[in-house]
Amino acid sequence: RIPAWFKGDEVKVQVECPGEGWVQDEDVLDTWFSSALWPFSTLGWPNEEHPDFKRYYPTDVLVTGYDIIFFWVSRMMFQGYEFTHKDPFKTVLLHGLIRDKEGRKMSKSLGNGVDPMDVIDTYGADALRYFVVSNSAPGMDTRYEIEKVEYSWNFINKLWNISRFVFMNIDDYNVEIDEEKLTIFDQWILTRLSETIETVDNFYDRYEFNEASQTMTSFIWDEFASWYLEISKVSLQNESLRKNTQAVLLYVLKDIMKLLHPFIPFVTEKLFLEISDEPSIMISEWPKKKYKFHDSKQLFKTFEDVVTKIRNLRNEYQVALSKPLDIVLDIDNNDVLNFVKKYEIYFMKFLNAKTFKINAYIENAILITTSFINLHILKSDLIDPKAELEALLKQKNTLEKEIIRSKNMLENEKFLQKAPKEKVLEERTKYDQYLKQYEEIVKRLEKHV
Repeated sequence: RIPAWFKGDEVKVQVECPGEGWVQDEDVLDTWFSSALWPFSTLGWPNEEHPDFKRYYPTDVLVTGYDIIFFWVSRMMFQGYEFTHKDPFKTVLLHGLIRDKEGRKMSKSLGNGVDPMDVIDTYGADALRYFVVSNSAPGMDTRYEIEKVEYSWNFINKLWNISRFVFMNIDDYNVEIDEEKLTIFDQWILTRLSETIETVDNFYDRYEFNEASQTMTSFIWDEFASWYLEISKVSLQNESLRKNTQAVLLYVLKDIMKLLHPFIPFVTEKLFLEISDEPSIMISEWPKKKYKFHDSKQLFKTFEDVVTKIRNLRNEYQVALSKPLDIVLDIDNNDVLNFVKKYEIYFMKFLNAKTFKINAYIENAILITTSFINLHILKSDLIDPKAELEALLKQKNTLEKEIIRSKNMLENEKFLQKAPKEKVLEERTKYDQYLKQYEEIVKRLEKHV
């Protein structure tokens, strides 16, 4: 109730009753009235000389849902102007609502609410936090789907496994990078780290946390884990490269932990303290973009293209990664040629090459082109001519039967008249596909003649 007391023409404003005969105002103030005083009432106001008021008012950022702009934000604004003659905050960041997987607002009546403590018990607080920030664009609603929480948990588990790999391969946690001894792969990952820091910083400054998280996830999972960690397994076996590779692994991992800490505080704190003498990640220096090696990205892209296309070829012909291949590379560009020669051991390892030749001749080969390299892979490594012929004849026989079956159905008047239109259309589509597949099989069989 409003703390106003009346007795005749007299009025008093106070919490306790002034005495006998005084009657309290019967109206009440809604909760938003007192909430509107929050920006300054918690800082020693009305004493505007209070250290907290002078230090923290106006505040920097108010984070709130768009559904209470009128109830809360606007009232904080006009009460801030009224009592302090200042804006109560510099920036208002609006976030959306978390809805159920069908897009409905969570409510007691629908019984579709989710207790965050239950989610934390199962997946941990970090997974829930990362789900929220990685799936929430400013001002946009988010659908709660347990699969997305599980994806966040899987990502954190990936981060844990990455860290364990680094921990097991580090001899000295104080090792520092020697720029004179960096491989092209070291230069590439350090350059990409600097670019990632710059991009993430920009997203943080604009409060686009979902974009920041996606940028970090892509770098950590698709580049650092999928490529550099695998490459480092080769470098770590070379005594002359081992120390610097350890330094790069450690440097990148520390910066990753710092970038992720606002979103994943508990796991990053634990992992960071295992590789750092600092008392806490929270007071460590924020990452800075430091490295930029101009040629490293293009040369690594060449390596990535070659490895990816060979792997795709293996997949197309169902050839196991464990089977060695005979590979010849045609290279015209001198920079690329020198790169391939210098890092031949990496190419051989990732391609699993039985023989690896540059600018040599090879007969009966399959050609694959990349931007700077033409790849020739010995056909017999990929294809068993006898097995391929048997498989093609089997497919031809199956298709001939299906073509006859489908043609008979489409020439059957009863089927055309009584079957649903969708069924007839589906059968015509199948028939056309069978003919195309049959034509392709015949062409491939002609090559065996």
